Amino acid sequence: MPTFLSNSQFQMTVNGSADQSYTVQMSTNLSSTNWVSLWVTNSSSTSFVFTDINATNRERFYRVMGGP
Repeated sequence: MPTFLSNSQFQMTVNGSADQSYTVQMSTNLSSTNWVSLWVTNSSSTSFVFTDINATNRERFYRVMGGP
C-alpha cells in the first residue's frame, strides 16, 4: 500500500518471498528506459517496507524487480 508520509517521503510495503533479492527502481517517466535503482535488499521475510526519503514530487514511478 503506497503512502505519502510528507511532501518529500514516499513509503510502500512490498510482499514477496523470504530470502529473495529485490531491487526497487524509480523513474519520472513511464516511457523511459532510464530506471534508477534506489535500493537492493535480500528480504528475510515475505514483506518489507521501502521508504524513498527523496520523493520531492508526485511524478515518480516505482517498480520492484525480483531476482539475483
